Parts: sequence; structure tokens; C-alpha cells
Amino acid sequence: MCCFGKIDSCILKYKNNITGIILAGEKGTRMGTDKGFMLWNEKPFVQHSIDALKPLVDDILMISDHASYATLGYSRIPDSLSEAGLLSGIYSGLIASATKLSLILSCDVPLINSIILEKIIAHYNENAAAVVCLADNKIMPLLALYHKNCYYLCKSLFDSGE
Repeated sequence: MCCFGKIDSCILKYKNNITGIILAGEKGTRMGTDKGFMLWNEKPFVQHSIDALKPLVDDILMISDHASYATLGYSRIPDSLSEAGLLSGIYSGLIASATKLSLILSCDVPLINSIILEKIIAHYNENAAAVVCLADNKIMPLLALYHKNCYYLCKSLFDSGE
């Protein structure tokens, strides 16, 4: 862990240099509705992501082509790379971010909380391009901390057809 294993001092070290990015780009075709606005504990899924990010970041960006996300009071950024899925969302968020680091979440993770995000930040070190969660041996790219320079890799992957 960074910062001598102390989460609080690590959070303070990076607090002013992290943007929260919430990806909400899906069309809602699989569930018939926009998942971000589905309710859990009387709050939209996306609000749980916002609440988890707010104590840790100075700015939150919503990456979505859906105008409904503009009603939440945060900057809404459209996907830059059409039809590129989550790669486009990550790329668009990193390009729009004004900070060196970005915590990137999906809009549909109602069980997320600041404690989980603090642990992600605590594992960051200056040599890392990203800190990505692993669950059941699966990489979770939408529960991660990315360095801004990762947008180069996203663009390269897109250009190569990945």
C-alpha cells in the first residue's frame, strides 16, 4: 500500500488530483431501461456511485450520450469514440479529466462505497498506470483508478480494432 499503509494520508495526498468519472453509456436494451436510474434503497443506482465518489474527488464527470444524466448537476461528456463500448467511455473520461488520476465507475454499482474506493487509491503508486479491481479472477475495468496517460492506450486499442 502507498503512504506507509495509511489510507487517510494517502487519500489526502491524492485528493486534489482525482476526478470521479461515472460511465453511463449503455443503451438499456438488455434490461429495457437505463440501469443508472433503476432504484435500490430508494435511490437511483447512479446516485450510489456519486455518493461513494463525493468524499474523495473534487469533480465528477458523467460520461453518457443520454441527456437525462445532465439533470444530476454534473458535467455530462458524450462518448468520443462511437460504438467502442466501455473503451470509449474510459477514453472520453480521461480526455475530459483535468486531473492526473481518475476513479472510474459504472453507473450501475449500487453497493459501491467510499471505503472500497479508498482502498483502490491506497494501492496507487507513482509508477502505476492503473489500479484495477479483480473479483472472481475477473478484471473490473469500471472499478478502477487510472492515470490520465491511459487515454493513449485506449486510443491505440480502439485504432487497432480491440
